[in-house]
Amino acid sequence: MSQQREPKPCGAYIEGAVVAVTDEEIPTSRGPFRVRNVIVRETSGQYPSTLVARFSGKSLDKALDSGVNVGDSVRVEGYVKSRPSKDGSRWFTEFAGTWLKVLGKNTQVGTTLDGPGPASPPTGDDDIPF
Repeated sequence: MSQQREPKPCGAYIEGAVVAVTDEEIPTSRGPFRVRNVIVRETSGQYPSTLVARFSGKSLDKALDSGVNVGDSVRVEGYVKSRPSKDGSRWFTEFAGTWLKVLGKNTQVGTTLDGPGPASPPTGDDDIPF
């Protein structure tokens, strides 16, 4: 088995917890082309952010080889690319993932899109009559 080397620095990266990993898509218009998204929630700053990293081709194979699961702490590297709509009136931007490294397994920190996790259940010590 060959040893994987660290990737060269690229345009952008995010470190955070994996919120979701989508099922593999095969867009029919492009022929034999596979795509999978990894949704990462970065929680280290004052304002947490969520990013969808889109993996395809060889990058997809490398990302899947890492054994990534929901709740894992990861670093995703890639680049931002944009393209116009068919009529040129709008632009679509995506983060194309090129590399994924699992930093820690199943951390469960910030693994929901709404915030750091579910609120604790009510204790029943309130004045609400129902």
